[in-house]
Amino acid sequence: MASKRYLSILNLALAVALIAAAALLGRDLYRNLIVSKEVTEVIPPHMEEMKSPTPPKTEYEVIVTRNLWAEKFEAPEEKPEPTPPPPRQPPPRLRLMGTSVSSDSARNRAFIEDLARRTQDIYKLGDLVSGARILKIETNRVVLDNQGEEFEIIAFPQSLPVR
Repeated sequence: MASKRYLSILNLALAVALIAAAALLGRDLYRNLIVSKEVTEVIPPHMEEMKSPTPPKTEYEVIVTRNLWAEKFEAPEEKPEPTPPPPRQPPPRLRLMGTSVSSDSARNRAFIEDLARRTQDIYKLGDLVSGARILKIETNRVVLDNQGEEFEIIAFPQSLPVR
């Protein structure tokens, strides 16, 4: 094992070498900064002949006459938005209480409650219920026409379908 004295001398020598290297590096960097500031553009004599003079203003007239940003086409005509169809009235609020169905469809009856008026009545094919005409009466189902739109009301919607 090396003595403590030997290790101390070695550490001192390495520290001196490190400081010297840092000083040399700093000196080179400083010199490069000063030199780069003083350097000016030097054009060799044969390159000066190759440098072309500025063209006359007449050469630029082509650019002015061919204006790339000028509008070449007319803007398309904007069409007015089409008028929306009138809002559809929702079907009347009806609840089918039950039906009476026979082999003769003219004898079918529907027991319907108008929820808005709180009235109940018995209806047959072709009758009007709150402005809707009855088209079909089936078992637990009635099809109505409300201003050209068909809708249906079902009795006992949570129950199993009857066949």
